[in-house]
Amino acid sequence: MLPLMMHTVDAGLKKRTVALGKPLSRDVSHTILFYTVGEVLRRTVPGHMPYAIHYGVWQRGWNKNFDLLKLYWQPYLDGKSTMDDALDAIVKGL
Repeated sequence: MLPLMMHTVDAGLKKRTVALGKPLSRDVSHTILFYTVGEVLRRTVPGHMPYAIHYGVWQRGWNKNFDLLKLYWQPYLDGKSTMDDALDAIVKGL
């Protein structure tokens, strides 16, 4: 499931950054994967602390990405927005 999702995410990110003329760091895709896996495990395993939170990964230069993911990717994971809307907002926020 994750390889298919990440292919879709990567293609969506590339399309949007090319359209806006923005460079795309591979960190964006990587942080989406980290965030998604951590959230899925948190929901599935009682008491689970996502790796990136537990080890302070977000504070190592990914604070902005984390803030964008909380604002725009989390609603997608919660079924309250579409992936397209989430990716649009994330890329615009970069």
